[in-house]
Amino acid sequence: MINFEEFVEDIQIGEYVRISSLDGEFSGKVLRIRSTSVKIENNSAEDVIPFDRMTQYSKIKVASSLTSARSAEKAPAVRSAAFPFADLCQDSYRLVQQASVRIPTTDDLKRRAKQARKAGTYDGANELNAILDSFSHAKKIHEDRPETDRMHDILARTRRMVQDNPSDTFAVLLLACLLHHNHDERAAAHYAEAREYEAAAALTPDSAPEKLSYAAAAVSAHGSLPGLWSIHTLSPTGQWAVYEMVLNRLADFPADVRQTILAFAAACLSKENTTPSFPDTGTLFTERNISYLRTLLKERAEDRIVLDALRKMEKEQKEKKKQKKESAPSELIGSIIQYHPNKGYGFITSAQGTTFFHITQINDGRLRYLLSHEKYTGRKVKFRLGLNTNREKSICADNIQMAEVSHTEPEEARQEGVLLNYNRFEHIGRIQSADHTKHTFLVQNIIDPYLKAYLESIDIEGQDWPVEFSLKAHEGKFHADQIRSLQDFPQELYEEWNHSTIISKKDLEKWAAYQSHEESSEPEEEWEDGIYIPLQPYQKSLFEKKAPPTSTTHALKPKRPPIKNLGANKFAEISVASEPTSQNYYARAHKLWLTANRDQSEALYIEAIKHNDHLPSAIGDLLSLYIKRGNETGDYSDAFSLMENHGREHLERDKYLNNMITLYSASRTDPERLIDYYRDAIDETVLPNRKLHYIRQMAVQEQNIGKYQDSLESCNIWEKVSAQYALQPSDSDRRYMEHLRCISIYGLGRKDEAKKMAESLLSFFPNNESLQQIISGNFDAAADTAKKLPANVPAFDHLPLFLQNMLDDVSLDRMKKTTYITDNGIKEKVTNKDLTAEYHTIMSAMAGVSNAERAGQRLLGAKYIKNCLAFWPTVHTSPPPEFFTEQRMLENIRESLHLRISAELGSFDKHFSTMRFYYLLMLEILLRKEKLDREMIDTVIVHYIQLSFCSVENLTTSLEKILKLDELFFLEREIEFHANDFRNAFLQLAQFLLEAPVDLRESLDRLATWLKANRIFDPSTIFDMPEDDVKGAEILREIVDDYAQESTQLSNMFTKSTMNFSSSVWLKDLITLLENLITGHQDKQYNKKIIRLLKMMQDLYQKNDFDSRIQILDNIRSQAMDLNEEIEDYPTQFSYTELLPILGKLREWVNAEHRNQYKLAPRPNIVRQEANKGDQHVVVVLRISNQMGCQRADNPMLRIEVLTEHVTLESTPILEPVSSSPQDHPLRFLLEAESGDHIDTLDLKVFLKYEYRCIDDDNTDHDMARREETLERSFSIALNDAAFEEIPNPFDGLTQGGAVLNEDMMFGRDKDIEQVLEKVSDSDHHLIPGRSIALFGQKRSGKTTLLHFVKERIRQNFKPDAICIELGSVGSFVNDHTFLRSLLAKIASELENSLYDNEELEKLAEEDGLTEISDIILRDENYHHIFHRFMQRYLKVMKKWRPHSQLVFFLDEFTYLYNYIRKGSVSPDVLQYWKAFMETYHCSSIIVGQDSMAQLHKDYPNELGTIQMQRVHYLDFDATKDMLFRPLEKAAPRVQIEPEAYTRLFEYSAGSAYWHMILCSRLVAFLNQNTLYTVTAPVVDNMVQQELESGDIITQQLFQPLYNDSQCTDDNNREQQNIRLLAAIAHAAQPTSPYVQISDIKVTGITPEEKKSLLDALVQRKVLDCREEKYKIFVELFRRWLNKYFGGE
Repeated sequence: MINFEEFVEDIQIGEYVRISSLDGEFSGKVLRIRSTSVKIENNSAEDVIPFDRMTQYSKIKVASSLTSARSAEKAPAVRSAAFPFADLCQDSYRLVQQASVRIPTTDDLKRRAKQARKAGTYDGANELNAILDSFSHAKKIHEDRPETDRMHDILARTRRMVQDNPSDTFAVLLLACLLHHNHDERAAAHYAEAREYEAAAALTPDSAPEKLSYAAAAVSAHGSLPGLWSIHTLSPTGQWAVYEMVLNRLADFPADVRQTILAFAAACLSKENTTPSFPDTGTLFTERNISYLRTLLKERAEDRIVLDALRKMEKEQKEKKKQKKESAPSELIGSIIQYHPNKGYGFITSAQGTTFFHITQINDGRLRYLLSHEKYTGRKVKFRLGLNTNREKSICADNIQMAEVSHTEPEEARQEGVLLNYNRFEHIGRIQSADHTKHTFLVQNIIDPYLKAYLESIDIEGQDWPVEFSLKAHEGKFHADQIRSLQDFPQELYEEWNHSTIISKKDLEKWAAYQSHEESSEPEEEWEDGIYIPLQPYQKSLFEKKAPPTSTTHALKPKRPPIKNLGANKFAEISVASEPTSQNYYARAHKLWLTANRDQSEALYIEAIKHNDHLPSAIGDLLSLYIKRGNETGDYSDAFSLMENHGREHLERDKYLNNMITLYSASRTDPERLIDYYRDAIDETVLPNRKLHYIRQMAVQEQNIGKYQDSLESCNIWEKVSAQYALQPSDSDRRYMEHLRCISIYGLGRKDEAKKMAESLLSFFPNNESLQQIISGNFDAAADTAKKLPANVPAFDHLPLFLQNMLDDVSLDRMKKTTYITDNGIKEKVTNKDLTAEYHTIMSAMAGVSNAERAGQRLLGAKYIKNCLAFWPTVHTSPPPEFFTEQRMLENIRESLHLRISAELGSFDKHFSTMRFYYLLMLEILLRKEKLDREMIDTVIVHYIQLSFCSVENLTTSLEKILKLDELFFLEREIEFHANDFRNAFLQLAQFLLEAPVDLRESLDRLATWLKANRIFDPSTIFDMPEDDVKGAEILREIVDDYAQESTQLSNMFTKSTMNFSSSVWLKDLITLLENLITGHQDKQYNKKIIRLLKMMQDLYQKNDFDSRIQILDNIRSQAMDLNEEIEDYPTQFSYTELLPILGKLREWVNAEHRNQYKLAPRPNIVRQEANKGDQHVVVVLRISNQMGCQRADNPMLRIEVLTEHVTLESTPILEPVSSSPQDHPLRFLLEAESGDHIDTLDLKVFLKYEYRCIDDDNTDHDMARREETLERSFSIALNDAAFEEIPNPFDGLTQGGAVLNEDMMFGRDKDIEQVLEKVSDSDHHLIPGRSIALFGQKRSGKTTLLHFVKERIRQNFKPDAICIELGSVGSFVNDHTFLRSLLAKIASELENSLYDNEELEKLAEEDGLTEISDIILRDENYHHIFHRFMQRYLKVMKKWRPHSQLVFFLDEFTYLYNYIRKGSVSPDVLQYWKAFMETYHCSSIIVGQDSMAQLHKDYPNELGTIQMQRVHYLDFDATKDMLFRPLEKAAPRVQIEPEAYTRLFEYSAGSAYWHMILCSRLVAFLNQNTLYTVTAPVVDNMVQQELESGDIITQQLFQPLYNDSQCTDDNNREQQNIRLLAAIAHAAQPTSPYVQISDIKVTGITPEEKKSLLDALVQRKVLDCREEKYKIFVELFRRWLNKYFGGE
């Protein structure tokens, strides 16, 4: 949209303009320019166009032919003679048309709340004002954008306020104001909820159906004129019913509005050729006229669409308000009666009873402190009930805070605040507290006598004097009391008061007594930080809640009421103990259940439920027992009673849904209810493969009850989810879904289509009767649905989720060797013998294959048995064959896990945590065996622990052995011991064994004894070991308790209901939690990867443009999928149970967010940037851009229509996709030779054709429909003042890499120069003898330039004491003579020259007889002695001349020595000589070297130890900005540079003075070449692209300082390695993610160690930047060049 400042620069009042806006086209004379709008006049009509609605404007010359192009209609042309009051009606029509909308702001809200508070009608002002103050502060510090954490927290706090009190209109209005401030389209709905209908209508697009509802509500509420206009323009037929309604309610409206509404309605009738004949012609506003007009309107009021929409909205709002009020969590007040600081949990008593809480649900720092210091007894707290789905005790206290003190009682606590004012005559003042609440006080409320004296003598208005006070209640209001100053007064005032009678002796005595009392009182309670993790709000009946539809399911139907036929409902009267008590009911029941002793096990299971003994497991086992009984008797009432009364409350949500699916599938009582549970399960699970499984089963159920359309939609969703999560279902699964689709299509009556599908499927299902019947046309769908459904396999249903998924992923059909049992069915006529033979055929394939393949075969065997048990009842009435048992299936799974461990031990990269996970799963299976194998359990425990201590060889050897726990006492540490790995592994094992459903006390006691008596590590350094009197298994229970608390905190954070990836606060807390988590090595790597994903999501919140957000979302999606696959391939207990659900939810969120990005269609715009006229040509720069946040416009094509004669367009530019980053395109128009000089205006029509993707809920991201649109813009460009003059190039001659000697062209080095001067001088401003400074950095980084100006500043600052001796480059001393001889000859020569430059010094030298020796040194072998004598005499003369004089040597390219020394051409002794030279002759030196200087200094620390190193960095942004701006300001004042251009140029050069100077020079050349005066970011981009294409200036040699370092020699290929490595980084980097992980840097022929060494060297030399083990090329120009000419590895 158009910016106010931009508009007023171009357009003045009185000029004529043409304006395009979202409301239409306007043209006319500018009458007034306001900060938000402009008013223009045309044909006596006036239009007001807001700047935020404008899209384009242009100045026009001719006024006489102007006509308004406004799309909105004008007032009807009604003649005064047509009917009475016609002029008044016309004026009212115009008044309504031009009525403005004032959208309420936070300032309005604050004023209204204040008035309501004063009137006693609003008690929420404190919290409201606190949020408003936070918002004001956020605006002040520019953190009020929606992506900032501060704004996110403000919105979250406001939403919580609305949630807590849905009837608080002020809170709702605050939320609306904040959303509107952030340009959030949801603001309109919240304005409507706050009954600000006029604002809601104004913010709602005309195309939205709710626009009319809001407008009608605004009219109905207070006669809104903008609302009337909206209804008039949007509903030509429905407007009359609204006017009739309004006339019936005129008395409710303000007096100044009533007549306007009446006259407006009459004008609208007149416009429709219905001329009102008012009975009263004297005055319009009479009862007779109103009644008459109402009659006319009633005749037209047949269309009541607007009023119907209004009634519907009002009804919906009423229902919504009622639902919110019912669902709002009620707040409870209670007292803390118990808390265990070492355990982190306690209990609160309240009217609700006794409620459990955990420390992570404390949302009050003060209360957290009191708890940790055991000061909680009797503390009153407020809280809500939450649902902790990760603990058996699921109903807990949440959001616990200190209870506020009642307003009827005084608050004794001390507060801090500031004195706002004090009236010395009335002795009354005001204090503002920390929460911005204001309190009055009287002079007698001041306890501090000095403060009282100060206030009585000095006016404090505006000082905000800090004070401390308490609150005192008086007549129902609080006043400040016991006020004292927190700030000392000036000492002279104390002295004056003490020597006067201003302060009475009595006041001083009171003050002393008060202070002594305060000192003896208890210290103020402190605050303690901690993480608050909100729980899912507790609802009394989750069963009745309606789950929202998701992107992967149908829109859900309302839940059916709970089942009524529960028989005796035996569990209705059975209650569960609040605290678990263990009398081994569950262990005894489970043992009996495994041995099929149902009756006894049932009674014990019921006792276990009553005593809260392994409650979820007891419910699950008992349900299996009842289902098995129901399968035999047909009576499932006990199962339904169990789940209705205890399942929903005490089971985790996913377990509950899975059990209900099992129960309804078995009972076949209510297939529609079963479908509802499938939908819930699809929403609940975050594992994509489980989603597919549930969707497939749902499609089957829908088909079985004849809901073919629903079944077909489920098949489509199955495909959609597969694509969404990049899954690869097996061919058999896809064909099975096609089979279901075929039957559904036939059932819908599309028989020909079904027949074609059946024919293509028959080759895969040759014996399928239903397909054959569809082909022949005699398929009976009803008979087909009567077939039996597969049976449930309880042993499979009770397996851990990992094992269920592992078995589901195995495909029998992929083997193509099974005939009788397949993935989706069983052959009808099959015998026991056939099945047994086929099973043995599968198992015999294990001979001679690897352990990994044998593990797969075992799983195939388990899958064969499971499918046999499931599908046998669909074709047989007899029981399944005795050979195929659940126990055999479990044994196959256990053996498969064992073989997987063997395979891991034999692999190259061994994943020990994965092996431990497999061992835990083996224990899970062993505990479910009919006969408990304690030997095998102990063996698995020993193998599990051995993984932390034994070598791979010994692990492999003992793998097949049966071991006893006593083996642990003989363990030796054979490998490196990782304490964290062992800690987590052991705690996971101990927790599993302690919670086992069988009695393992003997094993636990032996394990505890081993731990306590351990000799290979000290357990007290790893665990918080209990006291010595704790014995046996209790030791493990003690150390596991703390771990369980950690797990609870983690699980609470990971609960699906609390995962909120849209919350930056939640993300930040989660990242903090993961970063501080103590895990083993493998989980730590997984942790790092998921933290990296979460930080990418944080980056997402900082991006507003479409391309950046899409790029980040694609990266997250790709990396999340890779991590998902890695965890599934190498699972651990932590990663599979905790991290994988996060990944699943994250992937769901990313997929939804990815689609959301395409909801905003492109909003491209074209504006003229500049126009310049050259010799027979004109260059017009068009800027093409897109609105921020909208999707990009793809495949854009520009078409230019030239309307001016004798002008032709040279060529049409090719456009890139149009994103929020603008594109500037210079168009070159050629003028005909004879007519060119006479053309003063260039008229153009510009057409931009583009495509974009449309969101359709039925489509995936990959097949979104594409839509094509065309944008049209017209331009009339004046050419009189457009003559272009060539721009002088001030940068010529400075791009060859030499030193810059012109101070006007030296930028950004003042700080570097000052640092050198500080290092070489002392506090007396004298040069320090022997001080050497090394300036080092990359080649061409500006070191020589810096050396030159350092030398000049030393001459100026220390003149005449400093004798500056410039020695040139070290490279010049390598000649026929030795290096040292040449160096000394050069020094002597320059010293001799220095005598000639100083007459006084020369005269003293002559008197001393000092002679020239430079030539003698080159000839005489005794040159050392000759030089030394010369230096002594020179220094003597110099000191005689000036005692403080000193030699300062300047030496360039010092690091050449490094190469000479390495080659052996120069001895390292030269470095020692240089050090001795400086010390002996008391000289200073400034030497310059390349970045290898750091390595030279490191290799020769003794020789170069006295040299102080100073790196020459790249220039900062301001310096590069000056480098472009200042020279051009002098050379070409007409050149305009946009701020974004400076930034873009800096990004390309990264601040390198050399490359920046080259880019500045080429930029000027580009401007001249294209006849441009304006430098924009796209101009910079186009210039760089042109230079890269030509390759004339930007060549490989230009970047040689980056890839060539001191280690590069002719004998190695390090230079090429550097180039290839940097090219790989350039190739992997992305615009939104310039930092590249080391794993993504793909370079062949370089080992990982070599790659890391090269990267480290490049980082040290500042070629690369490294953050969190990710690398970025500093210089963007170099990265672009690498991409163009090397294209990565």
